[in-house]
Amino acid sequence: MIGKTVGRVPTRAAPHANERIRRQTEMNIAYFGLRPEEIDSRLAELDTEWDIERVLETVASCRSLAGLVLRGVNRKRKWLLLTTMVQGFFLQHALQGWSPPVPLFRRLGFRTQNEIESERYALKALRGDFKDLPRDGNRRDSAQVGEVLRAVGRPKISEPIAQSAVGCSTMKPTGEVASTQIAISRLPSMRKVWFGNSVRRTTPLSARELRRLLKGL
Repeated sequence: MIGKTVGRVPTRAAPHANERIRRQTEMNIAYFGLRPEEIDSRLAELDTEWDIERVLETVASCRSLAGLVLRGVNRKRKWLLLTTMVQGFFLQHALQGWSPPVPLFRRLGFRTQNEIESERYALKALRGDFKDLPRDGNRRDSAQVGEVLRAVGRPKISEPIAQSAVGCSTMKPTGEVASTQIAISRLPSMRKVWFGNSVRRTTPLSARELRRLLKGL
């Protein structure tokens, strides 16, 4: 059975490994919620963090190349079985989200890209990146598109593309922009805390607040 792109790895991993990663993410957000001056450096660290897909790609490539090299050196076809087996497991991971190394990597704490992005957008919300986003649903000009893309950390799209997007009045926001807007709309009681004039807190975020934020993202 082919799994969904988002969540296919956690659904195939051990629950205790997923819980450990979730708790670590919540602890990271709580820590930097008390230290907003360190959020920039943490976001830079997230830019270089290896997600589990990148780790698997590297391991699979190294093992496949090793099988080909050994086949060329020893002239024995059995080494081609190593390459074939590795690529077969890699295909299984792409389709279902599981391969033999996945449980080990999850226990080691490697996160999916979606889990990394959840922490990223939670920290950006704490930093106040979304407090100035336009709330007018009838306004769909290129300036609004650029503001939203800058807030989520994506380069601004070109003017012709923006104008064509503006003309699609029935188009619904998708992807990360939609996730950010949904997260903001679901947190009216905390908007003053995170999107106000100051993001500094004197008390740590509660577990309930963290779960609501992560659920929204």
